[in-house]
Amino acid sequence: MPDINKQFSLLEEHHENISIADAYNGFYENQADYIIEGDIHPTTEGQRILADVGIEVLKPYFEN
Repeated sequence: MPDINKQFSLLEEHHENISIADAYNGFYENQADYIIEGDIHPTTEGQRILADVGIEVLKPYFEN
């Protein structure tokens, strides 16, 4: 995942109209709390965190 995340960061650096919603950092060290055990999908609380991350990234586009 760190290598993939780095590629996304490079996209953001080289293109003006791209914003990255960073789910990985949104979960911090709480992966066990926010990912369903034995799965890759978020728990209900994980979905709330992802929504918050998305809202923060999109907010500047709706403030004007």
